[in-house]
Amino acid sequence: MEHRALQEEEQVILAEQYTNRTNRALSFARIQLKQLEQAAESGGWSQELEVSAFEAGIAFHLAVALHAYRREIAERYSLPTETIDTLEDLIAAQQTQGQSTSEATEFEVLAETPDSWLNQLQQRYAQCWGAKPSKPSRSSGSSEISLVQIEPGRAAAPELPLSTLYSELYSLISRQRAAMQEW
Repeated sequence: MEHRALQEEEQVILAEQYTNRTNRALSFARIQLKQLEQAAESGGWSQELEVSAFEAGIAFHLAVALHAYRREIAERYSLPTETIDTLEDLIAAQQTQGQSTSEATEFEVLAETPDSWLNQLQQRYAQCWGAKPSKPSRSSGSSEISLVQIEPGRAAAPELPLSTLYSELYSLISRQRAAMQEW
């Protein structure tokens, strides 16, 4: 009896660990969103550098929150948390246990929607690691036109601001946590 109580206490502590990681990353993103606003209004000589740094930091912290939240979901459903790095890992772990959760299903639907906020968040995070192509310097007399290939009849989706990505992730996590509490 005492051994079982200890195991349950450990599970609560681990679940809180991932909840705390998720909350901390969301808090860091929120703080940097405020700093991004200030940097965008500053107009100083380093404005562009500061804005870029805050944008990368926000994308990073949102990606960390997403990662921690996937592990939080895994913990709530007694799945092995240390193997969960991606949505695919979470779904595979659930399938191994014969489970299917509404949380993972919602993420899956978002992942399958090309212009979803989730995909935009993942693209913004990936941009932190990839080199952005630099614009070659051109003489003012250049008449070269850049072409962008898009699907016929469909314009490219506008890039969502980081504040929207934060709000969407925060809302999803809050809503899903409330639903998990009901069970």
